[in-house]
Amino acid sequence: FKAMLPDFTIHQSTKDLVLTMKDELTCLTLERVWKEVEKVMKLEHSHLFYETLLELGVLWEIFPQVFNMTMCKENSKYHLEESVFIHSMMVLKELSNESIELKLAALYHDIAKPICNELYGNSHGHEKLDLVKPRIDLQIPNKYLLPMLSIIEHHITIARVSGMSSRKIAKFLYSLRRDLSNVSNLIKFYSADSNGRETSVPKSSLPINEILTSFIHIKRYSPKIWIEKTGYNKPVQIQQHVHNYNIKVINREFNRN
Repeated sequence: FKAMLPDFTIHQSTKDLVLTMKDELTCLTLERVWKEVEKVMKLEHSHLFYETLLELGVLWEIFPQVFNMTMCKENSKYHLEESVFIHSMMVLKELSNESIELKLAALYHDIAKPICNELYGNSHGHEKLDLVKPRIDLQIPNKYLLPMLSIIEHHITIARVSGMSSRKIAKFLYSLRRDLSNVSNLIKFYSADSNGRETSVPKSSLPINEILTSFIHIKRYSPKIWIEKTGYNKPVQIQQHVHNYNIKVINREFNRN
């Protein structure tokens, strides 16, 4: 309700009542929780839903993994926010009018930072899906889950494109399965992730035109003529040829020749 009417004030008596019911909230089914989240993620002020649950003292009962982010501070020049949760809410605000999968990515893209900090003393590797998946405390349908996971898995890589070798950029763009929506989502998410933070480091720009143009060329290319001309038809030969072609595309579009 708060996400629908951001200026609405919750009376203290209502807050007290919610606290008395907090144990019952742990009994909510995953299906019921998802239905509410899906509604919330269609609203402009989705972040208020999670911030209000935290204010009411019941975030842990419904979203324990999201709550863990409120207890995790990065101590990094790239993130001066008081907690990972605050950064996630800032990113969610930046994506206020975007798709559900982008908003879910905002909520969960740093969900593995608490465990990474606990295990390694830093957040390196928090984008790895084997750490992320077990910490998604929602039953998300595949039509949202799969694109969300793709954004999370690649949100660090897209931010590092400018400093990557042509070979790595080619491999990265090819891995996006020729789906332009994957690239579009990553570009939008990069902007939100970059703007939704407090940092002492100058924010770098993303070579958007170079990325999009390169991806389109990679997506459209077929080795059929090359196969007919050379007679090379073994999978490993075709794969190497396509990779070499993709590298040439990157070198040309990124002016690396």
